[in-house]
Amino acid sequence: MSKTTETTAKAEFNPQAKASYKQVIAVCSHFVSLKKCPEDMKFGSFRGYLLNKMNSKAGLKSGEITAYLQMKSVPAVITKAIRAYKKSS
Repeated sequence: MSKTTETTAKAEFNPQAKASYKQVIAVCSHFVSLKKCPEDMKFGSFRGYLLNKMNSKAGLKSGEITAYLQMKSVPAVITKAIRAYKKSS
């Protein structure tokens, strides 16, 4: 008797799928570890921004997460949004 092995199909990556909390944490860690990360931006600032975006009506997509993880600096749109929120508080 020989053992049969089943091949499992890899899950297809869907860039339109909703991002998970684990993906948000990965992006926050990536942004904080960048050399070009602004001094006034910390892990919590990025986490709050991305969680807010994830919970919005449009949501945060897995494709956006992939794009963020490939960036070599924090996007200006994100830094402006976080600073505007901090200034209003």
